[in-house]
Amino acid sequence: MREWAKLSELKLGDFVEIDCGFDCIGDTETRRVGYIPGMGFFIDCSHGYHFLSGQLANDGDSLIGIYKVQNFPSLEPANLRGSDE
Repeated sequence: MREWAKLSELKLGDFVEIDCGFDCIGDTETRRVGYIPGMGFFIDCSHGYHFLSGQLANDGDSLIGIYKVQNFPSLEPANLRGSDE
């Protein structure tokens, strides 16, 4: 079974994949993690922001239905399709 992302291991700019069952985000979509001082980590959703603290499991660290994405492709211009044409 795939391990949920840990809030303690996330940082601004990380990418996470969303499990199914979120009304405000499509199943298996990938989002970049943002941060608002005093409010915490969030991802964009159809309602504006989805704060990750609302996904905390009983252990106080695992984020239910949120998975950290390893090796997400860079969005730098050199890595975008057609940028070298």
